Amino acid sequence: MKITRIVFKKSSFDKIPENERVFMVQFSMFANEISTLHKFIVFSNYHEDGEMILTAQNTQSFFLLKILAGKLYEGYEIVRKNYFKNQLSRQYDSLLPEESSRALSSLKSYFVGDNLIRKIRNKYAFHNDMDPVREQLGTIPNDVELDVYLASDHGNSLYSMAHIVSSYALFNEVDPSDHLQALDRIFKEILEVASNFLTFADGILVEIWGKYRIQIESKTEIDLEGIQNIDSVKLPYFVSR
Repeated sequence: MKITRIVFKKSSFDKIPENERVFMVQFSMFANEISTLHKFIVFSNYHEDGEMILTAQNTQSFFLLKILAGKLYEGYEIVRKNYFKNQLSRQYDSLLPEESSRALSSLKSYFVGDNLIRKIRNKYAFHNDMDPVREQLGTIPNDVELDVYLASDHGNSLYSMAHIVSSYALFNEVDPSDHLQALDRIFKEILEVASNFLTFADGILVEIWGKYRIQIESKTEIDLEGIQNIDSVKLPYFVSR
């Protein structure tokens, strides 16, 4: 894998107007965060034998997916306030590469009204709404098995019962007739929105950078060797100390 390290001085960065500098820092940090969460979700979705391991993987990856949904919601708030409201869109929309422009249009269409990501952020990621859980406790069939796994090391205990109840509540909001279809939609929708954000980030950050011709102090090509394939990386739930 080839990486290019670009070095510039703060004094050169300060040539960019404050509004654009603030947006660049915020949106760059946001892009880093969703890239990391996206990888963690992939790392959690490996398959090993055993119901307990599978339950732990599902609980962990679904938690990360909900956090990613919350981050995506907050990311659009950055775009809404610091790109559209601050009029940066008037300067840069016409300069964006076609792919980044399409990604931005998709984001605008998605967030303009009610959407799944807003629902997950408000009720399941950061604000734990009691109402859907209360309702779901009354509608889960009595023969559904709930479980917990208690470990001698409490950091490895898994209260999968809570994951099952919360998931039922969310799935019923998305597609009460087919929970597998609901899960598929949740994953696809969140990851598609994340991809659109990263595509827009690639375009807008380069355009702002280029407009003010930031002076580059050095550029170094780095050849990274021994990088693991993404399918070979695992993020286990159960670990020893």
